[in-house]
Order: sequence, then structure tokens, then C-alpha cells
Amino acid sequence: ISVSSSNLVANISKNRIHAMFDSEPTTTNTFYGISLSNSDADLGYENVISNNLIYDIKGAGIIYAFYNMGSNAALYYYNTVSLDDQSSIAQVDAYGYYSTGYTAGVQIKNNIFSISRSGNGLKYGVYLADDRVTLITIDNNNYFTNGNNTISTGYFKGITSSSLAEWKSATGFDANSVAIDPSFTDMAAGDFTPRSVAMGDKALAISIADDFNNTARSS
Repeated sequence: ISVSSSNLVANISKNRIHAMFDSEPTTTNTFYGISLSNSDADLGYENVISNNLIYDIKGAGIIYAFYNMGSNAALYYYNTVSLDDQSSIAQVDAYGYYSTGYTAGVQIKNNIFSISRSGNGLKYGVYLADDRVTLITIDNNNYFTNGNNTISTGYFKGITSSSLAEWKSATGFDANSVAIDPSFTDMAAGDFTPRSVAMGDKALAISIADDFNNTARSS
């Protein structure tokens, strides 16, 4: 999904993006899940990206699950990203959320980033390539990895933070975020409903009434 011009109140929601490159596991093509490029909105008229599911992305190329190039006022709520291809031989990077260029008014809240992709390429939950971000809020997310040393929680201002604790200390982001195995119901069948009791009530109440499965969210 690609948006490449200014928009107001766009709603990108409940998309299932998956099974990419199944027949080309060694392709080095770059993958973009949901991409905003110079797609500015205004305060009070934000673009909302919510309840999307990105998973089962194969291939040996760069992965951008969420890509934001200079797009202001974008709200990322309740999305699930699973970059967990254990057969990958990728030598290049993969990102849950990646931004470049000046951005302002971006919020990344209540998302799940599950990353265990194999291969020697580096993997990140959140990667802010440009220091010029203002009024950005990143919090109440879940960053789960398998502990591989090629995987980091985030990157900002030249600092790579391997763990969530390091990320919190270095950036001040994600004060209320966690690193908990979400225990997805059945990844092979595409059911990414979290079964983890420990994740209960970790999200911040936001005006998104239901989830990907159309189940009402608790307040």
C-alpha cells in the first residue's frame, strides 16, 4: 500500500499483507508494506494507520513493514508486524517502522513488533534515520525478539539500542512499552491474536473501537 501525496483523514485499516515472495525466497527485491511518501496531513486531520497485519514476508531483500518518508501527522495504532521468517538468508536490513526525512506529529502506539528473521542482515523494531523528528510519540508498544544479536529494538541519533531498556534510556521513547512474547494463536494459519496474559491491558486507550477481527476493544 503506497500513498505518495498529501492526504487528510486517510484511514488505512484492517489490511492483511502477507505471503510475499513465497515463490521467490532468494529474491533481493525490496518490500514495502505500508508506505507514506511526502503524504502530509494536518493537526486534527491526521492520517490513521491502524489494525493492519504484516507477516510471512520472505525473500532476501530489505523489508520496510511501515515506511514513512517526510509524512507528518501519521498515527500508527494497534498494528501487528511479524518479521519471523526463519528460513531467510538475507544479508540486508529489515525494519518494523522506518522513517526518513523531517517528520512531525507522528504517533506509534499500541503496536506489536515481533522479529526473529534469520540471516546476517540487521533487524530493527523502530528506525528513525533522520534526527529531525518533532512531536513524535512512541509508547505502549510490544517489542518481541528471539534474542538474536542481529536484532535491535531501535535506532535514533546514531545510537543502536539492542534492548528495550537501552532504547528507553537512550531516547526517552516507549516508557510504557514491553518486551513480551505475544503467543500468537496460530501464525501458520494467519491468526495473530495474542494469547499472552501478560500483555493484558498494556495498551493505551485510543479511539479505535475494535480490532483486526472486529472484536470490540476494552477501555
